[in-house]
Amino acid sequence: LSLLAYRMADDGVGALTSGDRDLWPALIFLALVGTGGVMGALCLRRQVSSSRRLSQHVRELELPVPPELAAAAARAGLSGRLSLVDSGESFSFAYGALAPRVAISRGLVERTTPAELDAVLAHERYHVGNLDPLKVLLARALPATFFYLPVLGNLRARYVAGRELAAD
Repeated sequence: LSLLAYRMADDGVGALTSGDRDLWPALIFLALVGTGGVMGALCLRRQVSSSRRLSQHVRELELPVPPELAAAAARAGLSGRLSLVDSGESFSFAYGALAPRVAISRGLVERTTPAELDAVLAHERYHVGNLDPLKVLLARALPATFFYLPVLGNLRARYVAGRELAAD
């Protein structure tokens, strides 16, 4: 970048093709990197915005945590990081990039035995302890940032699958 700026300051736009070195490749490289930086920043902004909306939605549906669930969360090492969501569907997930939490549905709590609930919470504890929501957010932004590296195209799906297997 400094070489390009120096040459153009001395010789103007003609410096791109004059002299003993052609500077077009450097300009193209800088354009690719700059475009990737902008695309990565936009993707990251979308991801952060989506994460905030998810957190808000969980807060809107949050129920008080019953003592049995609080005890299970404490056994799993998730005290203070568990939100019970008012939904009849069965689901749980870790969310929140910098201070991860776990959302678990009322339906899942009602359908599981205490041992199954402990297993679900242990799985989610792994995600919380390893900051997996933050890592997944970055794994989504990297392919956009480095769009010119096709090998990163499947990064997010492969990374998420790997994290799920590790948590299991």
